[in-house]
Amino acid sequence: MKFDPEDGDLRPGEEYEPDYLCWHERDFMGDRVVVRMSPLQRLMYRALLQAAPYCSTRPYLPDDADELVYLADAPDLDAWRSNSAAILKKFYRVEFEGVGYWAHKRILADYRQMIEADAKRKREWEAKKEARSASASKAGNKRWEKERAKPSDSDAAGSDSHDSMRDDASNKPETNSQAEKKPERESKRQSTETETNMVSVSVSGHADKGSISSVTNPLSESASGSGSVEIEASVCLNLWLKTRNEDEVTAADYDEQPIIRLLHDGVAAAEIKRVLHWLPKSDYWGKPGKGQLKGTAGFRSAYKAILRSYENYRESVLTSKRDKPRAAGSTPDGDYP
Repeated sequence: MKFDPEDGDLRPGEEYEPDYLCWHERDFMGDRVVVRMSPLQRLMYRALLQAAPYCSTRPYLPDDADELVYLADAPDLDAWRSNSAAILKKFYRVEFEGVGYWAHKRILADYRQMIEADAKRKREWEAKKEARSASASKAGNKRWEKERAKPSDSDAAGSDSHDSMRDDASNKPETNSQAEKKPERESKRQSTETETNMVSVSVSGHADKGSISSVTNPLSESASGSGSVEIEASVCLNLWLKTRNEDEVTAADYDEQPIIRLLHDGVAAAEIKRVLHWLPKSDYWGKPGKGQLKGTAGFRSAYKAILRSYENYRESVLTSKRDKPRAAGSTPDGDYP
């Protein structure tokens, strides 16, 4: 017979290959034709049913005795030929593009059902993946906005309180004790400024060229406030997000507080930036396994170990550049990591 229109959605050599088969022994042994088969015929028939979803012509069987003898696990070709008539009663022959095949209604129905179930599982998995990604992104954005809003509110409240305190202090008349201490405070302030200027002049006068790039006043650093820390933390957070794959980003990756704590612990922002630029090159840190970093909190907790790895990498690069012969006319300074 020609190709059955009911089976038009299934072609020989389908791509789908099931992971396992759900075998119904009660249905198999409840068939009167199967019960009347000889033990050898039943074994060969069972083997053909189990081979149909996995052979090269799945979910059909080839109309070729040389192929069927192997698929049926027959002892030899003569045994297959002498028993094939009783076995092939359970199949019907179809043709597709001039080539014949053996089809089985139960196998085709089960195969079609497995394809639909597999497609449904894939759709559900994709929907759950998108929902998790959207939820993580939404949670990260909310936390980001919340954390970004906190410093501005505190700074505004702090500036208002300081302004009010200054106004109150300016309007309040000075007492006798305050008037007596005022000249003493002015003299101490002038003394401090004089010592600071002397130190800066001494350093600039005796330092070799290139040995000291700048002299920083500690008072100016402390007076810079939390605003610069927040800006540096924001820049470092953006660099951290660039090291993460889009499908791996979670709400923990948007947490800015661990980076802020690193900066408050005395870690230089420039150092953190260099480490984050290098992090994608690491064969261990940020990779699945023991080197996996769970958000910015994991980065902060492992920062010292990451820094040692970065410094080892940097030293190896510097050593290789020093050992490498320089071309004529080149300068000794190179592009260091």
